[in-house]
Amino acid sequence: MFHGLSRDQAARKHLHAQIQIGGHVYVRNSNKCGPWIARVEKMNGDEIEVTWMYKPSELVHSNPFTTPPCPNELFASTHVDFIDISTIHDIATVALHDNQCDESDRWCWRQLYNPATGDFGEPAPAD
Repeated sequence: MFHGLSRDQAARKHLHAQIQIGGHVYVRNSNKCGPWIARVEKMNGDEIEVTWMYKPSELVHSNPFTTPPCPNELFASTHVDFIDISTIHDIATVALHDNQCDESDRWCWRQLYNPATGDFGEPAPAD
């Protein structure tokens, strides 16, 4: 695989090679609810700029749904942070909701959430 590297180092190097701008990643956290999910916006060496994805259960006083959410539905957000590449656990598969979001390992989203205001909006059109 990668000569001269331990299995752990080789696995990390392989994961880091898969990280792409516009892609999604699982980010380690200390909560028992599992890793966070973020979209990669920019990469600068080991520093990565991300926007966070929110699960409906993380929105305590908000319910923007007129119909029940899909089992794996997330909200894209305007919440931006810079994280170290070492905190990335794995690559996540997240797609714009297409009415086929199911209970697979794929996540989907269809609304943008602004945590500063609590407002919800439609996604921006694709470029």
